[in-house]
Amino acid sequence: MRPLLCWICGAVADSSEHMIKASDFRSLFPGVTHKNPVFRHTREQLNQSIKGANANNLKFKPSLCQHCNNSRTQQYDLAWQELSQVLQAMSPLRRGFQLPVKRAFGANARSMMVAVHLYFLKALGCMAVEYAIPLPIKDFAVAILSGIPHPHMRLGFSAVPPTNGTSAGIYVGHIDAVNRGTQTVGAAWFYVIGCAGVHVVYHEPATPRLASYTGWHPNDVGLCIRLR
Repeated sequence: MRPLLCWICGAVADSSEHMIKASDFRSLFPGVTHKNPVFRHTREQLNQSIKGANANNLKFKPSLCQHCNNSRTQQYDLAWQELSQVLQAMSPLRRGFQLPVKRAFGANARSMMVAVHLYFLKALGCMAVEYAIPLPIKDFAVAILSGIPHPHMRLGFSAVPPTNGTSAGIYVGHIDAVNRGTQTVGAAWFYVIGCAGVHVVYHEPATPRLASYTGWHPNDVGLCIRLR
């Protein structure tokens, strides 16, 4: 059997990306251990015991090499980690609030938001491999390797209200895909960490269901990003 290859660089895929970023998991569930687990629910299975941020059932199957998943994309991971921590510290968030990119990143806000964009592009590529969705991940890889935003992926940031006085927990949605023949021309999924949600949307020009989506892209003028 031929080994699986990293979808970013083509080396042997010997590393698994987290579906839920480890730092996000630890920020919401700091006391989780083997003796004090939390439980994950999916459409297929309820009450999966999770005993830490590195649990295998919080990761995608291996689709990256160690270098791409660690040192090559570490700056992207850290950018989201910093922004996520600032968002959680502001809880509860409110619809209409401005995304606090200057508070998180200061003078480096624009370049760091490019890194946030690329972090979610990496996650979208891993989801495409995991669920065999025919997205153009070769184009995703070019963007990640060059550090240049992908022109057809946008992010929407939203405030997630607490439920029964508690935070919303962590949620990773399934991909909602739009196909044209054998190719996926649009895809959307939702990532929620506590009080903050990120709507990740890919769409090629003139994709009917997603063409009117007005999420944020690094090429937009200014950094005034309102929470939905």
